[in-house]
Amino acid sequence: MNEHPNPNPVPKTPSSLYSPPTMLGDWTAPFSREAASRLLSIGLAAERRPVEALIDALEDGEPDVVLRRLLAQVKVQGPAGAVDVARAVLSEAPALDELKLIKEAGKKSASEPGANGTSPARLAGLAAYFLSLAAALAKHGKLISGQTRDQVDEALLELGSALTDQWRNLILAAVRAGK
Repeated sequence: MNEHPNPNPVPKTPSSLYSPPTMLGDWTAPFSREAASRLLSIGLAAERRPVEALIDALEDGEPDVVLRRLLAQVKVQGPAGAVDVARAVLSEAPALDELKLIKEAGKKSASEPGANGTSPARLAGLAAYFLSLAAALAKHGKLISGQTRDQVDEALLELGSALTDQWRNLILAAVRAGK
């Protein structure tokens, strides 16, 4: 029998101190199985911010189509009847009271029973919430959230990175407002 020498021999150490090379390379070699498991569990358990789930959903399809579909799910009743959320936040002069209604409807949708991190109701609510904040800042210079301005700006900038130009322009105007 013609044996070929193993080009990557496993050192003679206890298996708890060494993980054999994988297809990904031997980047795990310095870690024991226990250490690697611990590091992975820490990374997997890290709490994701709500805006990150929304960004993931937007990046899974055509951002404008996904966003408009999400916003259409948020039901807002204004003094003049049903409010088209997308139209309201993109309009030149949305009423501040209408934006507050959209924000509250978004919060309600995002926190409905059964609305988990990636459910359509939660994602729709988050989209309405963040875009109503952006419109209030951009068009009225008002922060309509209990979050700090820095927290809102950070979330909006992250969200803007996943959006098309018309939405990104709204977010940039919001972040620049009052600065």
